[in-house]
Amino acid sequence: MRNSVFSLKFLVLFATVLWLSACGIDRGGIDQPLEPLTVAVGGVVAGKIDRIDLATNTLTINDQGLDVSATGIVINGIAANVGDLAVGMYASTVARPGTQLLTPTEVRVDFNAAGGAVDFDPAVTVFDLFGQTVSTNNLQANLAGPQLPAPGVQTVLVSGYVTSMDIIDATLIASYDANSPFIVTGFTRNVDAVIATFEIGAQDYNYSEAVNISTSDGMVDEFTRVRVQLAPGSANGALNVLTIEDAPLIDAGVATNATINLSGYITSIADASNFSVSFINAMVDDTTTYTNLIPAGLTVDRLINIEGTLLQDRTVLIRTVTLLD
Repeated sequence: MRNSVFSLKFLVLFATVLWLSACGIDRGGIDQPLEPLTVAVGGVVAGKIDRIDLATNTLTINDQGLDVSATGIVINGIAANVGDLAVGMYASTVARPGTQLLTPTEVRVDFNAAGGAVDFDPAVTVFDLFGQTVSTNNLQANLAGPQLPAPGVQTVLVSGYVTSMDIIDATLIASYDANSPFIVTGFTRNVDAVIATFEIGAQDYNYSEAVNISTSDGMVDEFTRVRVQLAPGSANGALNVLTIEDAPLIDAGVATNATINLSGYITSIADASNFSVSFINAMVDDTTTYTNLIPAGLTVDRLINIEGTLLQDRTVLIRTVTLLD
């Protein structure tokens, strides 16, 4: 993995064109032909938004062209517009079959965290946000001309890749309205249903007074990706949760044999053929092709892109793997 990232997980209830303009987020532009992705039965593309062209309603994720002119845009569970998206956001799509530009039915953005007060210093490469370590070392490389918040104590939002140790490798950092809801997206650990607590990163969350738990089984389960809204005034100790909802990168509606194109860190390794990327199970076989690395180079916390097929057990059988770091 990159050097300053030590040995991870995603937010905003409403994002508007006006808000993005006020934050000075670079939307980027498309200056070269988009690469098509042939999809047999629909699929998922998940990664950093690289370019956006509002004139043609197109964007790219993982160098895959997406026609979003008739696509639902959802930011932290709230309907939004194409203009609310920004270069650097980590987004996931559900796409229709096609041989030209993908035409997603939905583009979803979940910020890792929004609303955390930090003493932001662009010269400091690591800070803490809701119990998660945020690395900004690669921010300049990941964003084309980013306009970061001014130095000083303020609330910020962060989006990016997640490592095996719940470190956020930030691809976008922007100022955030302190009066807006505080939200965190990440993987639950150490769930205790008796006292109604769980952890995301190194932070404890208390959901004993949550007004809404919109998960698949109505419960908070161990090691599932969720989006939580925090109660006003949450500060030290266990943060109080208002709402909890599922926030999977590949949801249950994505069919077996769907094409998956995913960028993320290798978060665990089971054996020479089986590992996880962004905590999603994946496997290679003798037909897998490699770019910029050899099979032995698949180690924890390497940033890679995988393209493959979703199997019945929800494992991604990888056709191609490319090293990104």
